[in-house]
Amino acid sequence: MPPGNRQVTWLLAALGAAWLAAPGTAGAQPVHGPTAAAGLYPSVILFHKPHHDDGPAQVRHVAELGFRKVQVVVTLQCELDQQRNVVRYGRARGWRMSPLDEQSLAEFREALRQTFAAVAAERMQVAIVAHLNSAGRIDDWRNHFRFDPLAEYDGYSYQTAVIDSIADAAAAELPADAVVDFSLCGEMGRSVFEHADSYQAMIDRLRQREKGPHWRLGVSLNFDGPASELEPTEEQSAAVTALLGASDLVGISEYRWFDLPPDPGDFAAAVEQFYAAMDQLGVHGHRTLPLHFSEVGLGGGSGGNRPAKTPADAALKPWEGVATPRNNPWTTDEMRDFRRAYHAALLGFLADPPDGIPVTDAFLWSELSWDPLDVIDRGFADEAIAAAIRTHNAAVSEQ
Repeated sequence: MPPGNRQVTWLLAALGAAWLAAPGTAGAQPVHGPTAAAGLYPSVILFHKPHHDDGPAQVRHVAELGFRKVQVVVTLQCELDQQRNVVRYGRARGWRMSPLDEQSLAEFREALRQTFAAVAAERMQVAIVAHLNSAGRIDDWRNHFRFDPLAEYDGYSYQTAVIDSIADAAAAELPADAVVDFSLCGEMGRSVFEHADSYQAMIDRLRQREKGPHWRLGVSLNFDGPASELEPTEEQSAAVTALLGASDLVGISEYRWFDLPPDPGDFAAAVEQFYAAMDQLGVHGHRTLPLHFSEVGLGGGSGGNRPAKTPADAALKPWEGVATPRNNPWTTDEMRDFRRAYHAALLGFLADPPDGIPVTDAFLWSELSWDPLDVIDRGFADEAIAAAIRTHNAAVSEQ
């Protein structure tokens, strides 16, 4: 059953005491199992925005904050047509996209290599999730993108440009005995459901590599609308079931709305919503795979880069945030307390996951107003939340 209020009360007390507590050391790989506690870790975000270009600096900052595990989010840009088909891949140049060529791909690969070299130098554990972002005239959410990851678009495929680049960089820098959880996509459900066979082929190819870390492989989808607006055929649903059968994990982005006050059960409800959606889509096998929260966080926005005025407004759209500290939503006592209560509830859920929810790791979306750690951007940190996360991870590591 979901954790009770006693767990939340303890965590809220820990948040209050954290102002006086010395920073601890984050936990290592959590004990895996259906009822084991799960850790909460930051993300290093590469190329999601133009200033997300220094992965090694982000890794070092995460280490300085006391964390021994991190997720690397790798983003490549793409151009879309009106039907959301991928036309070509590219690299962000400021806020514009330049079509991918051999030089820009080499730069992309070198940035990945340097980031994994920093991970190895800090002796950190690492998970990976791969993203596409749209650039150019058509701008949309990646869940709607239509592409086959093995097909070439204007000379490059997702497999060669993104997945192989990540795998080569990781193999070059990470220890051979490293265990790396790798989601081959995040929030790209339309592509997964239309081309599940191609994703399974990518899993097979990664496992056939002679060099590199030990991969634990899967895909990550959105908690809501995991197939985008697609109504899959029986064959497509069966192919996704086969893909999950070949996978080691499944991930979700968790930004489900919730009522006040925040409660650990809200996160269980998000997982159950995802599971039920996959059931309805005719898919099997998702309920027993180790589960990642590939993204989780509370942005405090109301849309359009505007801060929410009340906790109730922010709870309706956890995925919304703000891009500048002058719009910081966490400046009032009411909003700060609400933010701390949200993270206390998240930690309560991860400390005692309900039976039937095999969550193993959770990763914050470490950007702007979603990030209480200020991994990339500055001005949104909350040391009470940061200290409570470190205390939680230390307890997880002791298991």
